Amino acid sequence: MFAAGEQGPGAVTMRSCSASREVSVFNKPYLMVIIDDQQDLSEILADYVAEIFPETFSVKTFTDPQAALEFVEKNPVAIVATDVRMPRMNGDQINMRVKQFGRGIKTIIITGNMSYTKAITCFNDGADAFIQKPFNPKEIRTTFQRVLDCIESWEEVFRKIAQSKAS
Repeated sequence: MFAAGEQGPGAVTMRSCSASREVSVFNKPYLMVIIDDQQDLSEILADYVAEIFPETFSVKTFTDPQAALEFVEKNPVAIVATDVRMPRMNGDQINMRVKQFGRGIKTIIITGNMSYTKAITCFNDGADAFIQKPFNPKEIRTTFQRVLDCIESWEEVFRKIAQSKAS
């Protein structure tokens, strides 16, 4: 069901339910990056996302935030889901760096330590969604669906613009 990707610095893995090799921000499968210093948790989330959204996402997981940001900077990533508490860089910093790329990348903050202050900070810094650990399958489905709806809404806008220019 899943195509395995590479393993290397930052423990990078890739999961996809699609045989397609071309990945673009506005073409399925949408490229998603999951960053968590706990490899097993990021793989659980990646597997679950691939299961509930078959052929929709191509998921890469990272345990090293810097390696993840380098990947995001060079690739057409649509979504970054990141843990908040990690040793070398926290999720707030990752969210802000991703938003600075200015490509409309959606960010989902993952935390086991939900607080009003943390939620407000992430919201003010442009995070698109919040997921709490331990993972709740319904919350994951709902959150990723909302983010997917937003991406597909923009995809439709750009499609209409392209069609009107072609006419």
